[in-house]
Amino acid sequence: MNTRKRIVAATAAVLSLGLLAGCGGNETATPEPAVTVPGTATPEPTEDPTEDPATPPTDGALEFPEENLEFDRSVALADVEFTPGPARADGGIPIGIGGVAGANLPSDVPELTVYLDYRCGACYWFENINLDLLTGFVNDGTAQLVVHPVGMLGWDSGRVAAASAWVAANAPEQFFAFHVALFEETFGDNPMGVDAASLAAIARGVGVPDAVAAGIASGESFATYGQWAFSSASSFLTTPGLENADDQRGTPTIAINGVRWDGNWQSPEALAAAINAAG
Repeated sequence: MNTRKRIVAATAAVLSLGLLAGCGGNETATPEPAVTVPGTATPEPTEDPTEDPATPPTDGALEFPEENLEFDRSVALADVEFTPGPARADGGIPIGIGGVAGANLPSDVPELTVYLDYRCGACYWFENINLDLLTGFVNDGTAQLVVHPVGMLGWDSGRVAAASAWVAANAPEQFFAFHVALFEETFGDNPMGVDAASLAAIARGVGVPDAVAAGIASGESFATYGQWAFSSASSFLTTPGLENADDQRGTPTIAINGVRWDGNWQSPEALAAAINAAG
């Protein structure tokens, strides 16, 4: 399903309604409500992102049943046992030319970092409004794109972020395509689910090899990288310099060359100008 044309057509109306607030929160603030956009299925953050994830669903059909999984947000990212190979120590996954995870561009190009939650409505809009710009960076290497998938909004968030990490580690050539599809296929008028089987189907749809997608379908991806996803969220909430002027944090958060950018991400032209200025 390609919802790109519908999304672009609806953008002006959504902006006029002022619905592009961020998702998530920090240790001292109640999580902000997720964006609610007419014609989309946007989850509400029902958990405090500083608390351990809620009780998982019971699904004995999975080879790695989620009811057997336990995650602790207090575990430091540096202490997580399993981390995706392409990820940096801070949890960021650099994307090189061709959309390959773990490919670092020359250090003299500007770096655009995005902290995001795949179940965050505002992140969905950031990605779609700026998709052409981000794709251009990935295609021509004029900027280094680094994404930080974080499990801010509960159990589903962690499952999707873990699937993203799994593809980065095991099918790096398809990482950017899968990243884009996770938003396009799980929001919109006819969204797919974010259960293990649906995430595996999305992966196969962008060319992820069957053997890798099978690891998502079985729950192995969540069992392997779930702790990384939730610890990445905790790291985001505590890393200095990522808070806004009100000392709060939410997704998406954008940084350029490591410095938080509070410009208007609703305008691709503004973001492009900021990147060009940083170069």
